[in-house]
Amino acid sequence: MDYTEQRVALRSPLLIRQVRIEVAPEVFFGYATNISSKGIYIQTINPKPTGFQVRLRFNLPGDKETIECSAEVVWSRDYDSKTCRKPGMGLRF
Repeated sequence: MDYTEQRVALRSPLLIRQVRIEVAPEVFFGYATNISSKGIYIQTINPKPTGFQVRLRFNLPGDKETIECSAEVVWSRDYDSKTCRKPGMGLRF
């Protein structure tokens, strides 16, 4: 898979320890390590394929308000024991 840099929005590094991801009827969890105004990276052992529509629910660090939004998987990476890259997916809001 080609991971050519295509971002147009500045990313902010942060750690969101629990992101609830809903892909009806499935619910699973991951955590985010960066976010921008256009999307979010979710590290998870259960990444969904490109094109999947998901519903997210999370809290930003230090914020009591829960954010709920829809997103689309724009890239996905499964676990690979030969590389140091962790499994996850890039989502566009």
